[in-house]
Amino acid sequence: MVGTIPIGINIETSDLDIICEVKNFEEFERLCKEHFRDKQGFSITRRVVEEIERIKINFMIENWPIELFGQNKSTSEQNGYLHMIIEDRMLKLYGKKFKEHIIHLKSTGMKTEPAFAKILRLEGDPYLKLLEINNWTDEELRDLWVDSNDVA
Repeated sequence: MVGTIPIGINIETSDLDIICEVKNFEEFERLCKEHFRDKQGFSITRRVVEEIERIKINFMIENWPIELFGQNKSTSEQNGYLHMIIEDRMLKLYGKKFKEHIIHLKSTGMKTEPAFAKILRLEGDPYLKLLEINNWTDEELRDLWVDSNDVA
């Protein structure tokens, strides 16, 4: 499980994100159809992005939106996992006020990565920027959050 729920910044409309390492897309799709096709909102999207095939399965269980996401890549190397890890580190480094501001931006409709980028004034694609800073030291990350009182 990745995303906002494990790191405590989910809001009422957050979905449950589960990433999977998929070796056989046809078999994964077949199994998902077998187990979830009767669930509300069931849909499957398959596409290739940056030469990597991916599959996304969406459905609802007991009013919870669920998203299964698969790539032929270890889950610990997938962007969803890497984003969650750096976001969690920053939430721990920057504290309660930072977390509250992220949740506020999300509650206004902003996606998670753009919310982090906005607060930290990261230029460019927020999804790529978070991947770029994933290996920074805590000291380097602390320098991003220069003024905890200025949360524009």
